[in-house]
Amino acid sequence: MADGIALSDAAYRRVNSAVKKVEAWSPKPQKQPKRRPVGPDYRFFMVKGEGPAAESDFTDERYYVQLVEITNSDDDPTSKLTFAAIPDTDDRYLYASATNLAEWVGETHNLTEGAIVPVFTAFARASIEVARRFFNFPA
Repeated sequence: MADGIALSDAAYRRVNSAVKKVEAWSPKPQKQPKRRPVGPDYRFFMVKGEGPAAESDFTDERYYVQLVEITNSDDDPTSKLTFAAIPDTDDRYLYASATNLAEWVGETHNLTEGAIVPVFTAFARASIEVARRFFNFPA
């Protein structure tokens, strides 16, 4: 007896069968497509002189860069910034290539190894799987 109504076994089976049929007609949840990030994200990177597996450096506007973090430990907001590269043992480690838009037209390669640059990450319209990294730093 449920809420004062007694159902026979046969009636219960008919109701249960009807509920299952309705559930079968219900639309299945659609798999959500991968969403493209809303806008470019940027973080600080250090210009490197070679690739992550010791590849030769680029000779055009592209650079190898490694993610860094600010390492200041004092509470003085006027102290000189200090940075350290995030090592490959850290989950945040990122070593990638990035294009310097300031050198794009001339295809030059004039930045000094160790320079800290704010690198933006965006995704091409054709592929949200491949991150494109770029910065605009006058050489």
